[in-house]
Amino acid sequence: MKRYLFERLSDPRGGQREGDDPLALIRANVQRIVASARSPFDGQEGLFGFGLESPVALHPGGGGEALAAYTQALSRLIARWELRLRDVAVEVERGVTNAPYRLVVRAKLNLGQEVEEIRFPLEGQP
Repeated sequence: MKRYLFERLSDPRGGQREGDDPLALIRANVQRIVASARSPFDGQEGLFGFGLESPVALHPGGGGEALAAYTQALSRLIARWELRLRDVAVEVERGVTNAPYRLVVRAKLNLGQEVEEIRFPLEGQP
């Protein structure tokens, strides 16, 4: 599998190394997307169309509407910047004891001839 820009920059040797887990690489890239913040000086789509506003900035009223707007924005960013995934959806589900809710990415992983349904929770959420 071809490695993407952030993966190549973090390892200048380039190319996929033996033992690289495609899902681990994708999860790391999605975490970078989650961690990116949009500059308040960017336009509607941002300078490069990359980065997330906080849930409060997306829907000042807060509550479920803010979280829904955040998950939709995150789904669009993942679909745009992680090309190995198709039909991306970020969902809210009941969390574990330390957090009432958590975000989960659901998508189809495209590895050439194979298409596999994947699902994983996000780390470090808003």
